[in-house]
Amino acid sequence: MLGMLLVCLLAACDEKSEVFYTTTYDVVRMEVNVTFQAATPLKPANPGTKNTEGGDEADPTPDEEEGPDAPGDDTPGPSITALIQEQVLAEAPVKVGGSYSLEYKHFDTGFLTVRPSAGEEPLAGAFSRTPEASTLYLHLPDRSYTLSVASYRYGTTSLTQFRADLTEQFQRLYPNHMIQRVERIEYTSHPY
Repeated sequence: MLGMLLVCLLAACDEKSEVFYTTTYDVVRMEVNVTFQAATPLKPANPGTKNTEGGDEADPTPDEEEGPDAPGDDTPGPSITALIQEQVLAEAPVKVGGSYSLEYKHFDTGFLTVRPSAGEEPLAGAFSRTPEASTLYLHLPDRSYTLSVASYRYGTTSLTQFRADLTEQFQRLYPNHMIQRVERIEYTSHPY
């Protein structure tokens, strides 16, 4: 809703204004990091109680590691990690070979053109950026995205990468899997 409002506001107010500049971020590589919270060992119900032989009761420990990718997990199909990674990549607004084009109408806002992949039709939207340029807000008609802007090194060159924190979304989708963090990292060929 906010995205559509921003798109309409930019279109209505800036029809006659000129573009400061346009920049394009071509996505050349993408990664998905998924981490899980460590399982805590079980503690005895009554610590320090004596068993019948006079020694302390041993702490019960699970026979197998518990968790979504535990060695004893014989569930058919891909592991939960692979499943989340596939889902994140499938839902990404831009795939490898696609791009984000930002057409600055003001210092920190403007029109957005997203090309999901090399052969797909572009999608129009709007963007805004924090003054210190570390967060980029993308608004498309059907969805909004928040990306952290960072740099990475490729040889001696510093290039731009976008990071999307998707942790809350996947914690809601998979509440029983103790997800600690899910992050999509998009590497671009654009100088930082």
